[in-house]
Amino acid sequence: MWISNSHRWNFSMDQLFLDLIHECKYVAPGAQLTYALRNRLEKNKREVRQIIVSHMKDGCAPLFIACKRGHVEIVEYLLKKCDADIEQRGKYEVPDDRSVHCVTPLWCAAVCGNLEVIKCLISHGADVNAVSDSGSTPVRSACFMTHMGNKLHINYAEYN
Repeated sequence: MWISNSHRWNFSMDQLFLDLIHECKYVAPGAQLTYALRNRLEKNKREVRQIIVSHMKDGCAPLFIACKRGHVEIVEYLLKKCDADIEQRGKYEVPDDRSVHCVTPLWCAAVCGNLEVIKCLISHGADVNAVSDSGSTPVRSACFMTHMGNKLHINYAEYN
């Protein structure tokens, strides 16, 4: 059971979290969270929303999943309305060799080639120099794992 500032993790929070995870995974590209889910989240105080969006399933919080899937509208919502931790690490499995790394949402977005999500995260203060558990930065990993290396390098330079 989670206890934080007199807020105990309960069935209602658990169901809301599971619904949030589901939408982050399966919403159509470019979509927002449904009105119903946003309404349910916003009925809670900001600190409770932050607890909900910081919870993890299978090593990942909702922000991490939204970054991986390229859902910039959801990323923006989680950061602005729910105070999601922009540096909260999650587990990323590299498709080629099935290795698992503990990385930031920015690292995940960079490796997945989600440029709009990258811009969003950087504009909200994501640490472009945060390293993964293997010592790799988002830019280095994107150059190594995708075709976006040059584009990311140029865009990171604009924000630094």
